[in-house]
Amino acid sequence: MSIQFHAYEDLTVAATALGFTAATYGNANYASILVESAPIRFRLDGGTPTASVGDTLEAKDRLVLEGREELVGFRAIRRDSTSATLRANFGTIK
Repeated sequence: MSIQFHAYEDLTVAATALGFTAATYGNANYASILVESAPIRFRLDGGTPTASVGDTLEAKDRLVLEGREELVGFRAIRRDSTSATLRANFGTIK
């Protein structure tokens, strides 16, 4: 598998669930995401996570999204009272 990276985004995850910016990731079908500073909850199905619903990632965890559906459906929210920063590299699997 070869990945050609072409975009990057820092996303602040606070009390409102959100996903990455479609104009930034473009036609990407792969993302490597680092969680910095605080835990988050996330969903990949386009549904809305809450502070108590969704999968959890801790600070310094890394998540890899493979496939356009996962990338488009990704939504995250902070788990606790501290906002987190996600650092994401987007690419295309060749």
